[in-house]
Amino acid sequence: MFQKLSVSSYDFFIHSVHHSEFAKGLWHDNPTPAILSYRRKQYPVSMSYRGAYTRKMKKRSYSVFLEDKSPLENVHTIHLNAEYNDPSLMRNKLALDFFSILGILSPSSTYANITINQKPKGLYLQLESVDENFLRNRRLAKGPIYYAINHRADFSLHPDKNLLLDGYIRKHGTEEDDKHVIDFLSTINTTTKQEFERQIYSVLHVEHYLRWLVGIVCTQNADGFTHNYALYRDNDSKLFSLIPWDYDGTWGRKYNGNPLPHDYISICGRNILTERLLQVPLIRKRYYKLLEATLKERFTPSFIRSEIDRISSVVQPHLHRDPRLKYETHSFHEEIDHILAFIEKRNTFLTSELSVLQ
Repeated sequence: MFQKLSVSSYDFFIHSVHHSEFAKGLWHDNPTPAILSYRRKQYPVSMSYRGAYTRKMKKRSYSVFLEDKSPLENVHTIHLNAEYNDPSLMRNKLALDFFSILGILSPSSTYANITINQKPKGLYLQLESVDENFLRNRRLAKGPIYYAINHRADFSLHPDKNLLLDGYIRKHGTEEDDKHVIDFLSTINTTTKQEFERQIYSVLHVEHYLRWLVGIVCTQNADGFTHNYALYRDNDSKLFSLIPWDYDGTWGRKYNGNPLPHDYISICGRNILTERLLQVPLIRKRYYKLLEATLKERFTPSFIRSEIDRISSVVQPHLHRDPRLKYETHSFHEEIDHILAFIEKRNTFLTSELSVLQ
């Protein structure tokens, strides 16, 4: 049902020649050469800091770039997230796993204890990178991948955009692929109601999008409608799909860990693409059925509790050894209680709003 879970140990060594450069390079993404010790073997890698506001924090996040002889099968990049504002260290993983349960392409994740030059850095969430290996490992068709990096990736054609692709960076693909994204945005924004209903099925995997919509509406990622996703175009079907990422601001929390009311996001979500899709009667009806079934069977405290218990049994024994933990260990259980209470309240709210979709 859920992905296999374990805790790895990664020991990184950065030579003194490069270490001062690495320490000074907090605000740039240039990788620094390093050596990874893993399972009694050593591998050449490079490392960089990752994230935006998280770089200011005591416990920072990293990206690790592996060479051809990678110790991890078919993986060339891993992301090590500090999850500094999450006492449970599981909000992000819990949300991404929930998307997988809904049938959405979602990064796999596990945990790792890391050291840098023999100094313990703590327990990290290890996230799979959404790149060409992500597609290959799932036997998916080749296709370009774009990262939605800021609020301009909201599927709109707002006049404040300097370029149509503002808000996106091409992670994988060619410049020729940009035209398909532009055509996709044009279909969303410039077609009549009848044209949109006829054309959208030829550019968007509508079923995947609706399942993604169910996931984001349930977990309530306030930023997820305008960024916090990757856009993938299947070269065989010619259809776009969304892949979620950066989901720590979920389960009743903002990205900074502050509380977010359980009714903050409406049942109809946000952004122009969602709005236009839900104006199509057949699509609206399908969304209703998917959401109704999820609220009854999967987005429930009892269903999610089983995954929480599984993660907890792996994470909790390592917390006392984390030298940079922001919270006291008792906050771990309090956060779990918060997540479960949110699910109950959010489920009740969404169930009461289902009639809006009829």
